[in-house]
Amino acid sequence: MVKEEKPAMAKKLTRDMENYLVFKKYPEEVRPHIYTTNPVESINAGLEDMRNRMGGFWGSMKALEVNMFIQFANLQSLWDRKPMANVRAKL
Repeated sequence: MVKEEKPAMAKKLTRDMENYLVFKKYPEEVRPHIYTTNPVESINAGLEDMRNRMGGFWGSMKALEVNMFIQFANLQSLWDRKPMANVRAKL
């Protein structure tokens, strides 16, 4: 068990549990749309997905730059949109 193997980590998780489970306060229909509030994580996840679709590597620095631009543009478009219908219904 984590408590016995890593007592400091278990103590921190127990102390901060409310912060980690805050998404549970939202209706179930909204929860699948809550991924992260960290834009950096979102950008990294998108770039990783693109890299995997390109065969697992970037062919060149230019390919990486182009895909980074596409990722930023896609995310900007996504963030500019109005909330999704089931999220909007629960506001």
